[in-house]
Amino acid sequence: MPAHMIPRHVTLLDRIPFTDSGKIDRAEVGALLAAEVERSGDRSAPYAAPRTVLQRALRRIVADILGRANDAVGVHDDFFALGGDSVLATQVVAGIRRWLDSPSLMVADMFAARTIAALAQLLTGREANADRLELVAEVYLEIANMTSADVMAALDPIEQPAQPAFKPWVKRFTGTDKPGAVLVFPHAGGAAAAYRWLAKSLVANDVDTFVVQYPQRADRRSHPAADSIEALALELFEAGDWHLTAPLTLFGHCMGAIVAFEFARLAERNGVPVRALWASSGQAPSTVAASGPLPTADRDVLADMVDLGGTDPVLLEDEEFVELLVPAVKADYRALSGYSCPPDVRIRANIHAVGGNRDHRISREMLTSWETHTSGRFTLSHFDGGHFYLNDHLDAVARMVSADVR
Repeated sequence: MPAHMIPRHVTLLDRIPFTDSGKIDRAEVGALLAAEVERSGDRSAPYAAPRTVLQRALRRIVADILGRANDAVGVHDDFFALGGDSVLATQVVAGIRRWLDSPSLMVADMFAARTIAALAQLLTGREANADRLELVAEVYLEIANMTSADVMAALDPIEQPAQPAFKPWVKRFTGTDKPGAVLVFPHAGGAAAAYRWLAKSLVANDVDTFVVQYPQRADRRSHPAADSIEALALELFEAGDWHLTAPLTLFGHCMGAIVAFEFARLAERNGVPVRALWASSGQAPSTVAASGPLPTADRDVLADMVDLGGTDPVLLEDEEFVELLVPAVKADYRALSGYSCPPDVRIRANIHAVGGNRDHRISREMLTSWETHTSGRFTLSHFDGGHFYLNDHLDAVARMVSADVR
């Protein structure tokens, strides 16, 4: 067994509790373990700081992807318990490959290691020269910690706390003080952090960018789910004074395109200028109801996500991850399944539909249906790729969207 998979602590329990469905009751197990720790007098701190340069670099990458402060992520904290999911795990792996020159790292390694300490041990074990990895990590930290505003904007723009006029779960990436901004709406089950790299690419084009966080995930895990797409759009519209950043350019991926459409309707009714809506890999509003209800059973939900191409199939074997991810996806699927919109409902903003030419769920004809929902200009673009083509074309898409801002 690899060293990073060997348990650090072993606790003997009198019994293992199970749920009515025959699965391990993780909540009760946690309570039993906590009680055992209390009795044993083990007061080990829940937070452990990095001890090596490599651990510090990994913490920086993971914290950035999760949208957390560095000191909020310990080296023994479980990535998925902190709000990570398969999409974010893919982004962490991409970041480590890019910044730490570790091309051998796979997404499956994230599910095996789960913590920064274990991940550092795994990477070091694969290096013929461990010193090389420490040196690369040191260079990365030097770049990431530069204080020049110009350098930070070009190389690694830091997520700024939203202005007081916005809820804390509206994530802001500052690109300019000029009027106009892009507002990003994630896909079903997606967290705001999954669109951090798109936000960075938009900032590199001198565009102020906001990414909204839906309830039931990450820092909003305890927030109740919206019972409809319209209710979710209203909650997001009321989360900030959008007049301050107008005119807005909206970008929504998959379900996020429908949420963005309803947001645009609210904005236009309330006098907030919307320049354009970018509908990415999403059905047109008037076609959603005819598609029928989305899956509701846990396994069917994850199988549907795997079919879309945004979730690693290894998740189907990870019961703990399923418990973290499924509530958010099911909440989004319920809202989308109940959505209906007549074909004559239009927004004044231009609509630009965009998708992947190998997306087996959203065809070119389906994207073209968005034309009926604008009284402005309609355009259509295709990129090479599937439903999540965006991950491979961030810079190109960011340039196109940025050109729409002003």
